[in-house]
Amino acid sequence: MTHRCGITVLCLAAWIYLGATACVGGGFGCDQEVQTRAISPDGKHIAMVLSVQCGATTSDATWVLVTGQGGGRLDAERDGVAVFEGGHVGVFWSGADLIVRHKDAKAFRIDRTAKGVAVAYQGE
Repeated sequence: MTHRCGITVLCLAAWIYLGATACVGGGFGCDQEVQTRAISPDGKHIAMVLSVQCGATTSDATWVLVTGQGGGRLDAERDGVAVFEGGHVGVFWSGADLIVRHKDAKAFRIDRTAKGVAVAYQGE
């Protein structure tokens, strides 16, 4: 494991355990960009793929979040479903289930349910 990789793992682990609520709000100099959104067929949930860049010493991360329609400000601890490093991540709905595709992205956190929604992963 290289030094850079070790720092990345440490930062991602901190996000997972601390919730990174400050990062979602733009704290610690992290930049976020919504890559894609998918609304559930019943219109009750929105799944988002968020690209997160926290500086030159860490690798880019991709977060998957699920929130209710009109859920207000995103909260990583409350809305976070998965965290990946590198690669492409996409989301789509299959009936009431959320499907997360992550062919070449390394998973650091994957939850199997979120807000009463079953979450399945393709690329594991």
